[in-house]
Amino acid sequence: MVEKNDQIEGNGRLFELFLEKEVWTMLEKLVRSGTYDSEKEVIIQAIKNLHERTKARENGSKGEMSESLSTDLKQIYGFDFEERKKLYWNENKKIVRSPRYLLKILPEFSLPHLTEVEQEQDVKLEVFDEKLATQRQLYGSESIGLNWYFNNRILPVKLAAIVLIQKINKEENAWIELDELKKDFLTYVKQFDFIIRNVIDELKDIISTFPASSGDKNFERKEGRFAHTFVGKLVKKKENKLYDTSDGHYLTGALFEMGLIKAKRVVKKRWGKTMTGKSYKNITNIVYVSITELGLEFAGLNNPLLDFFDKVELAEDNQVYTYEWDNDAPIFSHEEQKFYLDKILPKFEFEHSFVDEMISIGRFEKSGDIKELFERQYLEWLKLNYPQDYQELTGKDDRKLSDFVRMRSLVIMSRLVELGIFVKEPGSKFGPYYLRDK
Repeated sequence: MVEKNDQIEGNGRLFELFLEKEVWTMLEKLVRSGTYDSEKEVIIQAIKNLHERTKARENGSKGEMSESLSTDLKQIYGFDFEERKKLYWNENKKIVRSPRYLLKILPEFSLPHLTEVEQEQDVKLEVFDEKLATQRQLYGSESIGLNWYFNNRILPVKLAAIVLIQKINKEENAWIELDELKKDFLTYVKQFDFIIRNVIDELKDIISTFPASSGDKNFERKEGRFAHTFVGKLVKKKENKLYDTSDGHYLTGALFEMGLIKAKRVVKKRWGKTMTGKSYKNITNIVYVSITELGLEFAGLNNPLLDFFDKVELAEDNQVYTYEWDNDAPIFSHEEQKFYLDKILPKFEFEHSFVDEMISIGRFEKSGDIKELFERQYLEWLKLNYPQDYQELTGKDDRKLSDFVRMRSLVIMSRLVELGIFVKEPGSKFGPYYLRDK
């Protein structure tokens, strides 16, 4: 990287940066995924994340980091978090208790009320049960048999299910508007993020799960993508090879794809004529979601991290003195791990069998071993079950196939590490990875 000394300004510097093809390909994929707007945004965010983690590891820097983060949050959100810490803590306690004190959920679905204006306009309502499309229909041939790789964390899924149950309890209504759920989910994630940053030093690495907020002008857009990914989004059918659903719409999102929520789509239709006499049709889609038995079970399982909020009270100075977090302890319980393996993974045929194989092996000396195993087994499975898609995937150039294998295989392992099923050697970059119990 070469600094352009003749182009240094007071508020920034211009650099010439040469990136190898492999790195540039990674940048392009991140931008095409929709998570980032440009290559520049990816690089800037990576630098910010590395800078924040480095500061957190420096001896004696915790106080400075906390003060800096609090200042940033105050600038962004317009309030001092210290003044709200107790309130947020207590609100978290109420939310995480929701699965254990669930009110009776009425199973019937009630149509939304039409306003007087809508009645005068003769608006008609149609209701559809949203059916889960296959991963191939949702994301294309490169996702057959796999959990979508942007669903790369399980903690946000757990939080979203709990927020839905808390909202059902509060409104005493089994069916909640998807957009309203996403708003409440993002509010809770902010509170959760603030508490982790400001109260529990040992858990600061968990905040990498959530959208980075400090000094980010695109924060609201990233929040929206985060909610779409882990809660859900209604997407209109697109006329290209990646989308082949028979209906005009489909619902995406980790909650729905993992079977933790069910959904109904209400379509408001209105016909009329313009002032020139031209006929038109106005259509509005509203999605309502409810928790499934599977989602209720998952949300109700004890979680070491969330149990923390339930059993610990803040002292008068808003500090925690009665609890120490074991850095080596997993943030998911054994029951949650088993639930994921037995009840969520079977929905993703290849990934289910692949994870079983990984567990039977028990140890991988380096990430390259995981990629080699994935490539061999996935291509064999795809060739046997989806020969046309196998031809399409293997017909790509070596770099694209390598990127596919790397991204899909390492995301599978990252979920297992987050769950606490596998452990990555502390301080290592590429492994080894090994079962926690071995």
